[in-house]
Amino acid sequence: MFINADAPKPQAALAEVEALLDHLFHHPNTAVFISYLLIQRFGNSNPSKSYIRDVAQAFKSGAHNGKVYSGTYGDLGATVAAILLHPEARNPKSATQGALREPLLKVIHFLRSM
Repeated sequence: MFINADAPKPQAALAEVEALLDHLFHHPNTAVFISYLLIQRFGNSNPSKSYIRDVAQAFKSGAHNGKVYSGTYGDLGATVAAILLHPEARNPKSATQGALREPLLKVIHFLRSM
């Protein structure tokens, strides 16, 4: 805790928020969580563990298939490349291929059609 409750300062609040964001960004599960959500958003509702692991590794290292994008932790360029270039993403006959619509989108599309 950085903020003094008796005399709060804006700089102390900013430092506390920055420390929290750094902690969350470098948490061990962040790469897996971000990878899973991005894979789902890019069209694969039920990705395999190896697919998630490969994308999370690209997020952590900043490189994919020998190509170094930035080489730093959290590189979204390498992450998106890993998502789109993974063999599971490029196999249209895969059993896990495709994405389900979100429940709210289903309702909105239904109401529009009525």
